[in-house]
Amino acid sequence: MAEAMVREGWALAYRQYSTDYVDEEAQAEAEGAGMWAGTFVAPWDFRHGTDGAAPAAQGECIIKGNISSSGERIYHVPGGQYYNRTK
Repeated sequence: MAEAMVREGWALAYRQYSTDYVDEEAQAEAEGAGMWAGTFVAPWDFRHGTDGAAPAAQGECIIKGNISSSGERIYHVPGGQYYNRTK
């Protein structure tokens, strides 16, 4: 069962304890199978509070912002009350 899950891209080889499924993982990654079709955080990175390398943002940022007279940073998103009035 574990081998099939790794081969299909729904699990990772846990190299800390075994190298049994490393080849299956490499094949799944090369084929873009399962989780490898997108981006994900490995469980061991998640448990340690790291997110791995975050992918770069795609396209233009649509969030607008300004700074109030008191120095507070204010952010506006599409559909927000002041979004269209903010440069």
